Amino acid sequence: MSDRLLSVDELVDKLNISKSTILNWVREGKIPSIKLGRQWRFRSNDVENWLKSMERQNKSLFSIQGMAKGGEPIPKEAIDEVIKEWEKE
Repeated sequence: MSDRLLSVDELVDKLNISKSTILNWVREGKIPSIKLGRQWRFRSNDVENWLKSMERQNKSLFSIQGMAKGGEPIPKEAIDEVIKEWEKE
C-alpha cells in the first residue's frame, strides 16, 4: 500500500470485514485512524504497520497460551510439530 488516505468503505474492501467492525475498532482505539470533519480516514502505511503488528501478536499468542502456571512458553517448534502430527491423522 502507498501512504494514501483510505475511507472506511475502502478499508472494508481491503480487509474483507464489516463496516461496523472497523467503526468499533476506531471507537475502541484499536486501529490507527484520522477524523476529517465527520469522516474517518486511514493512512495506508499505518494500516499496513498495524496489520503486521497484529500478525506478530497472533504468532506470539501460541507461546503465551502454552504457558503453565510458573512454567515456560511452549516453543513454536513444538507447536508446529503437534500441528504436523494432527494433519497426518
